[in-house]
Amino acid sequence: MDFEQLVIGNTTFLVLPDDPLRPLTAQEREALRMSMEQYGCITQVLTDKDGFVLDGLARLRIAVQYGWPYIPWRVLQCEEGVQYNLRETLNYARRHLHKHERKGAGL
Repeated sequence: MDFEQLVIGNTTFLVLPDDPLRPLTAQEREALRMSMEQYGCITQVLTDKDGFVLDGLARLRIAVQYGWPYIPWRVLQCEEGVQYNLRETLNYARRHLHKHERKGAGL
């Protein structure tokens, strides 16, 4: 299976398919971009040992789009098969979702 790849510097990040959460709205994305422009990327992108992004995909996409040479990231040591659940948990805790969006994502 081919996975979407995002590259920053010498690091290749892989995108897990089937994200149950909605993408950021244009307004949310722009607010994140402006925050990153002003303060940098404060929160690390988290990946599993194989390079799949578990948290920070929106930050990563913005960094790639604007040609950042580096973004802080860290590998989480997690058991096989928990990547999807971990990704949902990490994003759900921070994302401002309406009740119907949470229910639709199975959260």
